[in-house]
Amino acid sequence: MQSVAHANYQRFDAELQLLRNQSPQNPRKVTLTKQELKAIAELDELQLGVTDNEYKKLLKQRHNAAVMDHKLAHAMWQSGEMTFDNLADSIQRVLLAKLEFGDDDALKIQIYEMHFATAKSVGKLIEVQYKAGVESMQVLAQAKQQRYDAEIRLLRSKRKAKP
Repeated sequence: MQSVAHANYQRFDAELQLLRNQSPQNPRKVTLTKQELKAIAELDELQLGVTDNEYKKLLKQRHNAAVMDHKLAHAMWQSGEMTFDNLADSIQRVLLAKLEFGDDDALKIQIYEMHFATAKSVGKLIEVQYKAGVESMQVLAQAKQQRYDAEIRLLRSKRKAKP
């Protein structure tokens, strides 16, 4: 199931690339409702709207595929069926899918806050597993790097938002 979600993410990403290359106007301009903004800032799936244009539908579909992929990857990682690398990759795909929704600084800060909170909680779990002898020092170092990267991105977005 996780590989299907990942394949869907890749398909929607490729369709978005094609649409960007074909469209002379700026397709990156997407208007979002408050409910959509809340779902993007969290790990919720987005509903496709009747009035959504093709670009917005693809953004939502890719977002939903990334969220599903991450949820499945997280469950598989917790059960020992997947490595931390796969989990970290799914976290990055969610981040990238969310950031595509626009240039709104407040939304980006919310996205980076969610990303940082995720990296921090995964890092704590890895640390517990390392102390119990389940995870390696390398995986612990990777988790710390992911956490620091997430915190740096959050701080950069906050600094950029300040006038």
